[in-house]
Amino acid sequence: MTADPGETPARTADGTIVADLTATPKDAAAEVPPELLAQSLGQYLRAWWLQVRSGNSGVLPVVLGMVVVAVIFEIVTPEHAFLRPSNLVYIFGLSTVYMVLAMAETVVLLLGEIDLSVGAVALFGGVIAFKLVQQPGPGRVIYDLVQGLIAPTASWVALAVVVAAAGAALWLRAAARRRQGLVAPPVSLTIIRIALVALVGVAVVLICTINRGTPLVTVQGVPWVIPIVLVVLGVLTLLLQRTRFGRYVYAIGGNPEAARRAGVSLAAIRTWAFALCSATAGLGGILLGSFFFGQYSTNTADPGQLVLYSVAAAVIGGVSLFGGRGKPVHGVLGGLLIGAIAYGVSLLSLGQLATPLQYIVPGGVLIVAVLVDVLSRRGTGSVARA
Repeated sequence: MTADPGETPARTADGTIVADLTATPKDAAAEVPPELLAQSLGQYLRAWWLQVRSGNSGVLPVVLGMVVVAVIFEIVTPEHAFLRPSNLVYIFGLSTVYMVLAMAETVVLLLGEIDLSVGAVALFGGVIAFKLVQQPGPGRVIYDLVQGLIAPTASWVALAVVVAAAGAALWLRAAARRRQGLVAPPVSLTIIRIALVALVGVAVVLICTINRGTPLVTVQGVPWVIPIVLVVLGVLTLLLQRTRFGRYVYAIGGNPEAARRAGVSLAAIRTWAFALCSATAGLGGILLGSFFFGQYSTNTADPGQLVLYSVAAAVIGGVSLFGGRGKPVHGVLGGLLIGAIAYGVSLLSLGQLATPLQYIVPGGVLIVAVLVDVLSRRGTGSVARA
């Protein structure tokens, strides 16, 4: 055992050094989720800070990025219009497309792979769906997936149901682990998480239920696409974190050779992961077509840009580009940031310069995120696969 500098190792009467088998090496502790090291909120915060210092900062960079982007674009956009409710709801709708594509890409990124076909598959799915439906008309629900609105009263009721369901799931899961004698997060942390879910939900519904129309034409309500994205998030989270398939995906991304020696069929898991990625990307293409009433997805969209945005959103949100680390929720957060950047650039009225900037800015942020990922893995002693 190697003692840390400044520590006095325990010795027996004859001077022999006694190893402390209960001690946790700093690098190992930095890789362990805080819930496994904490029995109180204070211990959880100290364990979380240890992870941040070691480079595994989770969603902290993307949250700070959202704040920075919001402040910068609110200052530089004409009439300081970036944070107007109408623009924020537009960003919500646009970002949901990138959220779904980022969650699709997350599935294969966890394997240490990249699917460069998500943009083409998304557009292909949108083309098929909207060519089959043809023109908008009564009962064509596909055209209202993004543009359709939930009435304000129904929005608040839906929020209460979502918060209650999420809170019950978090509370019951932690309680069940305690009854079984397993490690569980502190009760105070569970309460804080439920409060955060409620706070974010209330903020979104408040913004969406503000009248964005005119005194004569009322436009308010939560877009239907938001609960659709929440359903996709829930399904992928359950699949990746609560099933054998998900455990195998993380195992392959962490160490494919060890997974193979443990009996995991690498070819089968990779095949199903790419199939799941393509199916989710097809849904993203349908949402993209719905956002522009079936025109954008069939005529002018750039599949390369969609690939850039999906990979950037996932990695910026916290998914490792080298596999084995990340969650679908990271793709949601990264998609929101990418959507905010893309729309903020379009508000600046830069003419021909706006199009290249919509590639350059997300690409630059992606490079920074990859560098952070590489440095964090070096800091914890992990070996990144090129």
